[in-house]
Amino acid sequence: MAKKGRKPSKKTLSKKITAPDLFALNKVKQYREEREVSQTDINVTTELSIGAIGKIENPSTTDKYNFGQLNDLARHFNEKTSEDKDSANHDPYYKNLGEVSLHDFLPLEPLLAQNKVPKSIADDVKAGGIEKAVSILIENGFFDSEYMPGDAIHKKCEEVVQKKLLIDSVRTRLNILYTQGVLDRKKMGSDNTYHYKKL
Repeated sequence: MAKKGRKPSKKTLSKKITAPDLFALNKVKQYREEREVSQTDINVTTELSIGAIGKIENPSTTDKYNFGQLNDLARHFNEKTSEDKDSANHDPYYKNLGEVSLHDFLPLEPLLAQNKVPKSIADDVKAGGIEKAVSILIENGFFDSEYMPGDAIHKKCEEVVQKKLLIDSVRTRLNILYTQGVLDRKKMGSDNTYHYKKL
C-alpha cells in the first residue's frame, strides 16, 4: 500500500513576456517609485483601469503596457515632477529627476533575448520609500516616548532611505497612520504644528 505523502506545494511561477516588455515594465516601476506615485494616483489621472498596474507588476500574470499607456504614464510623471518641484521650492532631488518621454521606457540598444523571459519584477527603488521609512521608525521606537514634530520625522526618514523626500509626502503618510489608529497627533510647539506619537 502506497504511503500517503504530502501534496507538493504549488509555487507561484513567473510568467514569461518579451524582454522589451519587461524593460518597460520595470522602468515604469522605477519612475513611479522615484516620484512617490502610487498605483491609485495613476488610476485617477490616466486611462489605466483600477488594479491594472497591480496586475502588470504581478509576476504571475502576462499583463504588460502598450505604447498608448506608456505615453500616458510619461505625461503623468512629468506633471507629478512639475508639481513636486513647485511645492518643494525646487528641491534638488526632484529637480534632477528630469522629464520622461516615451523613449525612456525603451532600451537604447536591441536586447539580445530572442525568446520570452521570466517576468522578474525589479526591487523597490527606495526600499519602500516613505512608507518603509516610517515603518522602520515605528519599529525602532522613534515614536514611543514623546510626540515628535513633523520636521524631525521628515529628517529621520531621509536618513533611513538615504535621499531627499518631500516633507508633504511624509506628512501625508503620517496622517494616514493617524486615521488608521497607529499614531496619535497633537498640535504643539511655537508653530502649532502636528506632532506624532505611537498609540
